Amino acid sequence: MKTRIQTFYSYFLIIVFLSHFAPTNLQAQNESNIDSLETLLHQSQDNERLEVLSTLGNSYKYINLDTALIFYKEGLRLAQDRKDKQTEAVILKNIAQTHFFKSDYNAALGYLFSALPIFESLDDTLGQINSNYAIALIYYIRTQYDLSQPYTDTALELAKKSNNREREAAISDLIGDLHFSMDKDYERALELL
Repeated sequence: MKTRIQTFYSYFLIIVFLSHFAPTNLQAQNESNIDSLETLLHQSQDNERLEVLSTLGNSYKYINLDTALIFYKEGLRLAQDRKDKQTEAVILKNIAQTHFFKSDYNAALGYLFSALPIFESLDDTLGQINSNYAIALIYYIRTQYDLSQPYTDTALELAKKSNNREREAAISDLIGDLHFSMDKDYERALELL
């Protein structure tokens, strides 16, 4: 049975996760732009089409998750056909995030595990950090702490190497929560928070 503190930390981590991956567009802007984007989609080709599909997925992600997935998956097929690995990895991460919002953690993990090796092959450090962090967060939410820890360790190491203080802080917070939940090691948890 989860304690009130564990429940609080779970909700806190979800908010942190969402704030780090949320697009900068406001939902009201998204709704007003969707019609013009859908019109543009029918007129666009190649690079522009891929960009419009991703933007539509991002726009729908906070309005209608199933519709967002339709646009993302079409964009994913196009990116794969074009062998555009960077865009493929980003779209895989966006699909994972959409499944996360749907609380479909197994699907989210599957897409993250597909995105991670692509980010690694591209030496995309931020993509690797965010993918490792998201995997760790999902395992944490599912109380699979032993599975979460290696991904937090990797994410933290990458964040430190790239001097990304914002990600380092978020990851350290998750590591503190892990220690608190796993070991009841309050001293170590406080050190990391």
